[in-house]
Amino acid sequence: ATFLHGWALYYRAWLGQSRLGLDEAIAAFATILGSEASMPSANDISVDLRDVEVIARSILGVALCHSLNQRQRTALEWIRLLDHPQAFPALREQAPAWTLVIDLEQQDYTAARAEIDRLVARSVDVPAVWLRLVAVQSLEEQLDPDARKLARWAVTELASRGELQQVLDLAERYGVSALGDRGFALRYVSGILVYQAVRAAHDSTEPATNPDHLARYADAAKDFALALSELDAAQYPDAVAACRKLAAWCLFFQGNFIDARLAFLEAEKSLKGDDAAEALWMAIACADRLVKAGAGERLAAELDTLVERFLRDYPSDERAPTLVLMRAYKADDASPELVDELLAVPESSDMRAPAVRRAAAMLYALHHDATTIDAAAEYGQRYLDLAVPLVMSDQHEVSGAGDGATRFAVDCRRCLDVALSESIANPRLARLVFAAFDAVGERVPEIVAEHRDEIDYRRIVAAAYEDDLSVADAFADAIWTRDPTTVWARSGARTLFEIGRRRLEDDRVEDDRMALDLVVRHGLRILEEYAGTPGARDDSRLMYIHTVVAQGLTRLWSRSPNDTALARQALAMHEETLAQRPRDGEALRSVGLLSEALGEPARAMECWRLIVAATSVRTEPWYEAKYHLVSVLATVEPERARAVMDQYRQLNPDLGPPPWNERFAALDARIPAAPGKENP
Repeated sequence: ATFLHGWALYYRAWLGQSRLGLDEAIAAFATILGSEASMPSANDISVDLRDVEVIARSILGVALCHSLNQRQRTALEWIRLLDHPQAFPALREQAPAWTLVIDLEQQDYTAARAEIDRLVARSVDVPAVWLRLVAVQSLEEQLDPDARKLARWAVTELASRGELQQVLDLAERYGVSALGDRGFALRYVSGILVYQAVRAAHDSTEPATNPDHLARYADAAKDFALALSELDAAQYPDAVAACRKLAAWCLFFQGNFIDARLAFLEAEKSLKGDDAAEALWMAIACADRLVKAGAGERLAAELDTLVERFLRDYPSDERAPTLVLMRAYKADDASPELVDELLAVPESSDMRAPAVRRAAAMLYALHHDATTIDAAAEYGQRYLDLAVPLVMSDQHEVSGAGDGATRFAVDCRRCLDVALSESIANPRLARLVFAAFDAVGERVPEIVAEHRDEIDYRRIVAAAYEDDLSVADAFADAIWTRDPTTVWARSGARTLFEIGRRRLEDDRVEDDRMALDLVVRHGLRILEEYAGTPGARDDSRLMYIHTVVAQGLTRLWSRSPNDTALARQALAMHEETLAQRPRDGEALRSVGLLSEALGEPARAMECWRLIVAATSVRTEPWYEAKYHLVSVLATVEPERARAVMDQYRQLNPDLGPPPWNERFAALDARIPAAPGKENP
């Protein structure tokens, strides 16, 4: 309550209501810090306490209170308490940021820049959020020359890191002129602001007719051209590509279709994916308008070429069916209705093949987006009915690397993805696709080299469906051997681990040796992936895998009790489990057994004692733990073991239920009698 009271007083003052409570807030934090003075000195705070979060946050509270009271020097003295190896880690990392906050709060922009230079000298990577903090605080005081200088430095640094959205946000808030007037980023942002403003005013997908809109599109185009001419433009390849596309849009909205067509085609060269398809689409739209306006046969031929290239390069693009069917339609998402329309293209039409391929692509998307197993099965089977015949046909056409080979590989990968999905589970059909892929791979090795890991992972899944685990394991090993860091190698390890785990839990499986091997080998590979990752031990899923692997190692050791290396490996993993969960019963039991076998009686007894203390008396786990405790004790302290055994016999005259009565009897017989007494 005292801690929260102090922060409430600080925030009230920070929000400008009243600064009269700041000294009271400092006194509250002083109470938390254990200081007898209501206005403590930074020198009074113990180093040993700074690693406690509430102490560290109270130190921060005192510093910020002093800052609001215009005591910059004192505030920084308190912040420096957090910039110490002993301080609470989260606040130790934030200490430089709070130093910047205080310097900026006091409008000491020279000190703020000096703090940043100090961080750079220490090779500290200043986060973008800190740079934005500096920029915003400095831009709030644009009349101060030091503030303007610091703001432009921060903005330039953000731009150099590719944080153009941050720069755009700042420009919208403070105006482009406040950010400077040089460099690609600032020119580009300036153009975007003009472009966005005129687009909002124009509010149409057709070219503008309003003179003011036309003039503003021209202004935006000029800014984009200036941005592209800046010396540092090469540092922003993605932004440059986007800039070229926006410049082309400006020409389009000005009605300059000739230059817009060329600009869109130029922009396409440096764009990727949907952006590239959009640029080519707009080039086609410009050419189409010019042809309809009577531009001539040359441009009409170019339009046909552009349409053909669009269908070849972007056959799965949502706009492709529009070109195939020669009618305008747009669709943001795949739908069964659109699939039916595409499949209605006549068999005799030259557009039939692209229409079928587009329909297949949409069915593939519908399969993946399905929310029920029945819907996924329906769309998946319809997809396979279209796509598998295409694969079987295309395999004879692919003779070298190129667009045809790329398309064939995509179709194979998608067919395997669907055929081996949970809703279809058809390994027989998958084998047909594997055969086609392998046949083409003999002629075009590049396909195999590029997609071998993914295809081999699909072979793992297919073999698992057919319960051929040795084949699945062999492919998983092959992928892992080639490169264990790929997503397919890791997916293979997870798949085989999960198969082994389920088999171990299946009471119908009589021989679990294969399952144990899968769990241990592939489980260790999964854990190896996260070795050294901070916080990995806190991940419940990873800890579960760790536990299953440790148990698997113990079961393997129980079948080969003379394998010392295996025992030590299992012991080490169980000890890691206990480090996270000190009272884990299974881990305690395994450590007890393994320590006893490895000649570490002290550790074994420690585990068995914990189990005895934690389990109900005269239960199966209790008898086991008691037996092992006395057995280990007999090897190191026979007299003590005799006393414990005698006590056990007095409390359990029958020595317990089978098989423990026989085991305790044998144990009793081998423990020497107490001095002066016969062995009972």
